[in-house]
Amino acid sequence: AQKQETKAAEAKSKARQEPERIEDYLTVDPLELEIGYGLIPLVDSEQDGDLLGRITLIRKQQALSLGIIIPPIRIRDNIRLKPQSYVIKIRGNVVASGELHMGHYMALDPGTAKGKIGGISTKEPTYGLPAVWVPAGAREQAEKKGYTVVEPAAVLATHLVEVLKQNAYKILSREDTKTLVENFKKHNATVVEELIPNLMTYGGVHKVLQKLLRESVPIRDLGTILETLADYSSLTKDTDILTEYVRYALSPTITNKYQDEDGKIYALTLDPALEKAISEEASRQQGSKHAALALPPQTLNQIYQQLNQFVQEMQSQGRVPILICSPTIRAIMRRLVEPVLPQLSVISYGELLVNVEVESIGMVKVDSKAVEASAA
Repeated sequence: AQKQETKAAEAKSKARQEPERIEDYLTVDPLELEIGYGLIPLVDSEQDGDLLGRITLIRKQQALSLGIIIPPIRIRDNIRLKPQSYVIKIRGNVVASGELHMGHYMALDPGTAKGKIGGISTKEPTYGLPAVWVPAGAREQAEKKGYTVVEPAAVLATHLVEVLKQNAYKILSREDTKTLVENFKKHNATVVEELIPNLMTYGGVHKVLQKLLRESVPIRDLGTILETLADYSSLTKDTDILTEYVRYALSPTITNKYQDEDGKIYALTLDPALEKAISEEASRQQGSKHAALALPPQTLNQIYQQLNQFVQEMQSQGRVPILICSPTIRAIMRRLVEPVLPQLSVISYGELLVNVEVESIGMVKVDSKAVEASAA
């Protein structure tokens, strides 16, 4: 007993001697998932919680899909949250949140459901679609009526996947970029030595990779990306222009990403008169990155309304909303829609393989007088 007391006293003395490392509190986790105490069963294996397994699978899938390593996701319970709530954080900042109902299933109408069902009205957290939480006992009835029924863990997992896709550019750090390039260099030294540091820095390459990821373009084909940068970075250091060159070079990747099951690409197009007006405005402003913003407010409102309706229709069908336009205005259109419709993919005909068939499922049209006025 005396020995134990001596050891305890020595431990206390040692603890007093070791100063607290304040810098440990400054570390920010790249990814965090905070859950209310009511959602703890999702991560408790003794209660058949499978969320941890789902997250491990998600990290692997996104690494293969996007071409970046998704860091471990720290999961912690937060008593300040509502019991059924959760928040997703990137580098300490909340980027998404949602609410689940344990013991219930989320029922979504794919557009073919027959009749209404009782339950707790809500919105699906990923795309904001109308949904209903139905008790576990009503699951079979909802399925018979044609509803898509999803368990809480799957709802959260789907939300997390979309958050990772939309924020991959925030997750990729400059250090991550260096790691990717150095791993690639082990078997492809020539292009890396030609590019870095003679033509570009790791910071410049990082910016290009971020711009690609920001528009959900995978960066797995790092060889094509680096070779394109080596070809064009002697001509310009503008990472916006370099990114457009890289996008052209990645046409097989972009084409494959947006092709439907039948091999076609279904997209919204722009009225030729509108494309011409935006292109001419860009020329007048000497290629200004904000040329489209110089259009009359009435014209911009018409564009936004039509695009918003299109995006909602596509997402309700479970399809990726795509706007296709000419190469000269692609970057301009993307900047125009990103603040209000970040989920709308904007691609150009120049980024697609020549043999792919594009089918227009709608066209953005605006008042001809407004277009003529903007061109005057």
